[in-house]
Amino acid sequence: MYRRAGTKGEGLMFLFTDSQIVDEKMLVYINDLLSSGEIPELFAAEDKDDIINLMRSETKSQARAHAAHCLAEQRSCTTQR
Repeated sequence: MYRRAGTKGEGLMFLFTDSQIVDEKMLVYINDLLSSGEIPELFAAEDKDDIINLMRSETKSQARAHAAHCLAEQRSCTTQR
């Protein structure tokens, strides 16, 4: 779920019922997810590095696209005056 939503940008919905709670520890994890958006020790260190690297490249490409858009907007505003 985290990988699909974070690295692939897919919208997801997490839905479960009380009958699906096998162990009450699961509620602690869900509470952590809802309150902070993070579940401690969910991924091993090397998996975290992979996810961070995937997100870093995606973030850089979005930042470049945003900067190009801002530059184009600035030019069009300047030429319209």
